[in-house]
Amino acid sequence: MVQTRFIDNVGSVISATEYDYATLSMRSYDVFEQFKTTNATDFLYTIRYEAADTEGGVSMNIYNPNDSSSYTFANWQSAGTGTSNRLLGYKSIGVHKSAEQITGIHFFASADSFDLTVKVYGVK
Repeated sequence: MVQTRFIDNVGSVISATEYDYATLSMRSYDVFEQFKTTNATDFLYTIRYEAADTEGGVSMNIYNPNDSSSYTFANWQSAGTGTSNRLLGYKSIGVHKSAEQITGIHFFASADSFDLTVKVYGVK
């Protein structure tokens, strides 16, 4: 599972309890479920997979990252594969509840290592 934190304007990864998010889990082998979390230390389920050697991807939009007087919002859609080729799909929204300038994104996995290619596009 890949999780996400933002990086502030001095280069520090923000791990305070400033993240709220909601996720719709759309697994091919089970009922759809909703997860809602407040005051978290990261955005969970940015990419989810169930076992080693499985794959996943994400498309994430981030809003107001450069505005130090506004919260930073995000939405993302991800897909992954699980054991026995089961499909995992997620749609999420989130907010970083601190009005500060965000200059980067920190992706991490709590237990696994992973390869990640990031493409960043901006609109001004």
